[in-house]
Amino acid sequence: MDKDFANKIKQLKFSSRLLSYKMTTGVFRSHFLGNGLDFDSIRKYTNEDDAKNIDWNVTARTGEPFVKIYRKECNLNLFLCVDYSLSMNQAYNEKTLKDVAQMIVIALSLSALYSAIPIGGTYFNGEGLKVFKPSTNKNNVFKMLENTYQFSKSEKKGTPLNEAIKSISSFLKTRTLVFIISDFNVANYETSLARLTAKHDVVCIKLINETSFSLPKVGTIICTDYERKFDMLLPTSSKTYIKARKEEAIEKIEYWKNQCLSKKAHPLLINSDDDIIKVLCKFFATYNNNIRKE
Repeated sequence: MDKDFANKIKQLKFSSRLLSYKMTTGVFRSHFLGNGLDFDSIRKYTNEDDAKNIDWNVTARTGEPFVKIYRKECNLNLFLCVDYSLSMNQAYNEKTLKDVAQMIVIALSLSALYSAIPIGGTYFNGEGLKVFKPSTNKNNVFKMLENTYQFSKSEKKGTPLNEAIKSISSFLKTRTLVFIISDFNVANYETSLARLTAKHDVVCIKLINETSFSLPKVGTIICTDYERKFDMLLPTSSKTYIKARKEEAIEKIEYWKNQCLSKKAHPLLINSDDDIIKVLCKFFATYNNNIRKE
């Protein structure tokens, strides 16, 4: 495994245990309990028990009241859809959006391993898609992490977000919590997103950094678009430009949020300077799935 990537995993190893705890307790977990009940065991009746759970056969044989104990069926699976296209190379303080995406992928994968939750993923860039089946096997999950790290190095143009979402819809057969991690600087994915949320719970994580809102005031500079490879002149010291850039960034974020909500997906905005573990822990502690049911 690449030394740099191994260090990232080591860095998140212990904090991911806290995230794992948030995944398996509280408000978040309650939204992923199945409708069915599985029989677990039998024990003696107490005054707090519901009489309808009395096992009359065992009670008749023993002469003492016994009740059946059921455990709730758990139906939680995680699936990641991660954007490794060239636009994710956008950097601030020497940290790219790809770096942030990788940290989220590692944190969620390790947390899923600790909780024995199946996790898989679809990873995409200009070269296409790569799919990994959900698994609780440590070797399979680490193989997925290592492969996606290499996958992120591609320099080919293109952002097949729409194709990735379509592939998830056809691939996943049971209800799953899907995280789509991207800068969402691409169009025409909304219809596919709506189809995905019809059967699954979807969280759209939009990654941004401070360059989305402003650039250092260094006069007029030449900037290159990552995807289309064309140059543009940006008057970074102009008050008019500074105001327009900030307003445009806010507008784009609001549009993205509204698109997510209208398609019954949960929008989650993450800045590259945010504490990833803290943001994800807060999400799992407060997640409410009413968006999908309205």
